[in-house]
Amino acid sequence: MEKKDYINALLKYLKETREPSELEEDIFTTILTYKKEPFDRTECERKIAENNLKYMNLSATISSLSGSYSKPFVCLSDDDIKHTLYLQIEIMVMMAQLKL
Repeated sequence: MEKKDYINALLKYLKETREPSELEEDIFTTILTYKKEPFDRTECERKIAENNLKYMNLSATISSLSGSYSKPFVCLSDDDIKHTLYLQIEIMVMMAQLKL
């Protein structure tokens, strides 16, 4: 499944969830940030940092899966920022054990 289709399926699922958990709400708001047009780097950086603070293992999980290490935002391109946000969505979906 392509990223766009995956994100849209998640968004539809979360919109239909009657009583979303806090984690599902965070996934939803992260998706909205990810999809925002035009791209807002500052908002994406804020959301990444917010998710990392709230879910302490998120950054470590992404680093271990991608074989990379954390870098300051100033060292990342816009594409890297957006990709990091996407990876956060994927990891949070696994944490929530959502089945699409």
